[in-house]
Amino acid sequence: VVVHPEELRSETTGVVADSEGNDFLRDKYDIAHPIVFPNAKVMLEALLAGKITAAVYDAPVLNHYVSSKFPGQIELAGDLLSPVGTGIAMRPNLPIRANVTAALLRITKL
Repeated sequence: VVVHPEELRSETTGVVADSEGNDFLRDKYDIAHPIVFPNAKVMLEALLAGKITAAVYDAPVLNHYVSSKFPGQIELAGDLLSPVGTGIAMRPNLPIRANVTAALLRITKL
């Protein structure tokens, strides 16, 4: 059960190289070794294939890809992780998704 985004440390998390999401996980949650992808599309394809549990990247880009390229296959989890719009995308049937969403809602309402 994930109650805080830092618990993504125990999950296989993907980020895009040199992205705000990568910096955010490292600086805010001390997640230093996510799997790095060249772009959002490749990262989300890995998410869909089950190679990673979560994809962390700029929320507007995630939202675009999720709605246009992966409708019904991937959903955004919770609210934004940071004011710059970092979000998490996950496959909708993943048991961890509801827990991550609930955790994000709790911490963003603090």
